Amino acid sequence: MKKTQIKFDKELLYLIPTAAWILVMTLMNYFCASHILNSDISAELVLAKELSDSNKLFTTQWFYSTEIRVLYTQIVSLFLFKIVHSWNLVRTLTNFIFFAALLGSYLFAVKPLHLKKRSVYLSSLFLFIPYSIQYLYIVHIGNSYIPHFIIVFVCVGLFVRLTQQRKKTTLLLFIAWSFYAGLCGIRFAVIYAIPVVLAAILEIVVENGCGTGTLFDRNLWKRPGVYLSLIGFFTFAAGLFINMFVFTRFIVVGETNDLLMNILNDSGVIARLDFIITGLLSLFGYYDFENLMSRGGIASVAAVVIAAALTVICITLVKHYTKLTALCRFYVMLFFTALFTNTFLFVFVAGTYVPRYFIPMMILIAPCIAVYLDTAAFMRLDFHKLVAIFLAAAMNISGIAACLWCAQTDLNAPFKEVVNFLEEEHLNFGLSTFWNTGVPNELSDGYVELVTVREDDITKMYGWLTAKRYLHAETWNNISNERIFFLIDDDIYEMNKHLQMVLDGECIYEENGYKILVYDKEYFIDTYGNQYFIE
Repeated sequence: MKKTQIKFDKELLYLIPTAAWILVMTLMNYFCASHILNSDISAELVLAKELSDSNKLFTTQWFYSTEIRVLYTQIVSLFLFKIVHSWNLVRTLTNFIFFAALLGSYLFAVKPLHLKKRSVYLSSLFLFIPYSIQYLYIVHIGNSYIPHFIIVFVCVGLFVRLTQQRKKTTLLLFIAWSFYAGLCGIRFAVIYAIPVVLAAILEIVVENGCGTGTLFDRNLWKRPGVYLSLIGFFTFAAGLFINMFVFTRFIVVGETNDLLMNILNDSGVIARLDFIITGLLSLFGYYDFENLMSRGGIASVAAVVIAAALTVICITLVKHYTKLTALCRFYVMLFFTALFTNTFLFVFVAGTYVPRYFIPMMILIAPCIAVYLDTAAFMRLDFHKLVAIFLAAAMNISGIAACLWCAQTDLNAPFKEVVNFLEEEHLNFGLSTFWNTGVPNELSDGYVELVTVREDDITKMYGWLTAKRYLHAETWNNISNERIFFLIDDDIYEMNKHLQMVLDGECIYEENGYKILVYDKEYFIDTYGNQYFIE
């Protein structure tokens, strides 16, 4: 009987570095996530637990931040909470699932380019290495942007397939995902919808040599790339309209009224451009005034190498742009239009800009790296081979440095002592300011429940990434404990130590810059409850 032999694809060996980093990031989540958690990150799990307990996929009984994130990471976490008690394990499994989904979405997006598998697999490494501490805690542990990455790659992957072959099923999926991107918030305007339209139009303009009247030629709008990108844009806009003008009628979401044009002011264009450039370097792990022989100094050198290598890759692709295939040209153009759109926004619009806002669009350089690695004309030159080697080495050095820092530094050691004390004292319901609420909740596997109060007025509840049920007296009356506590750090205590509410509390803990004040539940609710309740 003839035996069937299974042929092993040797190209899969090039996926080992990416698989190794996915494993490392999963282990970092399990063993070290507690070191760098903050309330922004923990709020996602708190919301997931609320949804799991109420058997809902989405809720209006939550104070959202500046974005209404529809079916975000909680879509996975809420189901895991049904079978797993440990919040740490829920976070780890959720992030692992999203890591796998990210890799799958990236491979889906670049498959139509018909590049060598080894080039694609090696380029995927860019998505999973934590180049800096902030990248580690925001992306790989906080999982704040991976859903954005997945949506962008799926939408772009469907778009490029439609430009080649217009199938009804693919078109319907493209429309559905573009609409979904709009539902997820305005951020997708600058990391997906606008860049795709600009890339589709500019790619044709460049192809036609910028001839006179090109943009006003009616035939331009009949090109698949252009009208499909417009379909995606307007579908996205429909989803965004519902997000901004329908959802907000019954969902509380933070405002973004600080977005103002800022060109002529002293802190305008030039100052912000300089800030943006230095901020991009910091994303790759750069730190000023670090000893070159220290971990931070080595990471800073690696960051400069990464930035230099990516610059060389971009220049090379632009220089040889006309030699690329149509789809490869589109991906290169897409990266530059996304970079332009985001930079324009951050330079000319005043607001709360921080370097991490560039992270969602930076992923679009991964397909450019794949094109660079795949193009034989570039790789015949030893210089370009060295660029690829230096980039890979620098990325791994930065990633190792960030992981070592996280493993050896526990920023939440004080919180862990607080949580242990609260559990020993059987205190499970209290109040605190925002940055002190989410972490104890997660570290205690939901045992410690904290109501968020304002920093500038601790007698008022702060409606930000927390449940609305705390506004109702019923929630407070139904807690099992007969004592309510107030977790307050020294700075907030000094600002409010004259308040009767603070004076009434019995201080039973005073360590590491934190105090715990305890009250009889019935007395606290009767005396101060009316300050927090709406009924």
